[in-house]
Parts: sequence; C-alpha cells; structure tokens
Amino acid sequence: MVVVAVSLKCYSCQSSQPGCGKELNIRIQRWKHCKGMEDGAGENFCVKIIKKVGSEEFLTRECLRTLRDYTYHRRQMPTVQRHGYCSAARTNDPFHRYDESTIYCFCNDWNGCNSAPGLARRSWLPVSLAMVGSLLARFCV
Repeated sequence: MVVVAVSLKCYSCQSSQPGCGKELNIRIQRWKHCKGMEDGAGENFCVKIIKKVGSEEFLTRECLRTLRDYTYHRRQMPTVQRHGYCSAARTNDPFHRYDESTIYCFCNDWNGCNSAPGLARRSWLPVSLAMVGSLLARFCV
C-alpha cells in the first residue's frame, strides 16, 4: 500500500525582494513546500501579511507553520485562522486589542493562494455595529 501526502505550497517572500510587491511576479518567485499534516504540524495555511507604515505598505508571504516558529508572529497572529479570513494583528494592550496597521490574511484553497492581490481584510466592525444598533432599536422601543 502506497500513501501519498500532498502538502500545501505557498509563496515565501517579502515586498523588499524583487517580484514580491503588491503584484507578485510568478516568474521570479516560486512556491515553497509547507510543513503539513504529514510532518505532524497539523493544518496549514498560506499567509499574506500587510503592514502599513505611514503611506508605505510592506507585504510578507509565508506558510503559517513557518510564521509560528517566530515569537513575533505568534504573539501578533489573530486567533481566528481560516480560509479567506483577514484580521488585524493582536496586541498586548488591553485598551487597544488590535493593531489595524498590520493585517494577517489566511488561505488554503490552492497552492500559491497568498499571491492574490484581492486577498484583503473584510471589515466586520461596521456590520457588527449595524446589527447591534438594530437589535437595540427593536428591543428598547
């Protein structure tokens, strides 16, 4: 019996490298095999990190399991990690729980999915506020 395990492949680069800006150049950047279930690492995702500093935007593309090897990312990474989900980085400040200047986006539907320029943060705050407002208006009248 032959068992074949297929691991997820993601782009692994930073926007300071050629071909790794907002538009990823697939002729220059190549996929990297990510540690996966067969390596005992569990489910994996491709991650795209968008960090805004002033008017500049810096991008990092990497495998989730690789990012978890670094304390910096482990502390900042959102707790909800699922396909198509983008969220602001966490902070240790109880009064400012999220760092809106750093966004983590997760995907695992196809190899190299962290190349997508359309993988952007979905804003849940306006929708949540609208729902709470309508519930309050309904029950407080």
